Amino acid sequence: MPGEYLYAVAFDRSSHQVVRGKELYHRIQFGHRVAFVRAADVTVKQG
Repeated sequence: MPGEYLYAVAFDRSSHQVVRGKELYHRIQFGHRVAFVRAADVTVKQG
């Protein structure tokens, strides 16, 4: 999934801006925690 974040200086929705990047990420789960790691930093193995 590509990374993105929301830039907002106020609660007014008309001034919000979503910034989308080109980096791809994988969502992982470690115990009860969820994290995102850069796809370029990991090797995905089926198993």
